[in-house]
Amino acid sequence: MHLNETPILSIRNLIVCYGKSCQVCQKSLEKNRCTICGTVWAANDISLDVYPGEVLGIVGESGSGKTTLMRSLYFDFIPTSGIAVLRDYKDGQKNIWEASSAERRMI
Repeated sequence: MHLNETPILSIRNLIVCYGKSCQVCQKSLEKNRCTICGTVWAANDISLDVYPGEVLGIVGESGSGKTTLMRSLYFDFIPTSGIAVLRDYKDGQKNIWEASSAERRMI
């Protein structure tokens, strides 16, 4: 149990889209592409917590967002939306995807 522990990493509602997206995207997805505007949803509403001593394995089908999640955490790009906080960065109070480039290098 994790009753009194703070997660080392918390991600909430990670979304990564390639394209402009439209108002009906999430209701019009065929696999991971909007049938209306063609936007690709590479990651759609990913949330997770990693606690001290845990090991996280990322598994899933091809195209399920595994690489997109990891590339977001490596700052290869900034997600379309969502937040990620690290317990030891700014006391777990600041979204790492809002960090400056110098702060990202330290993270």
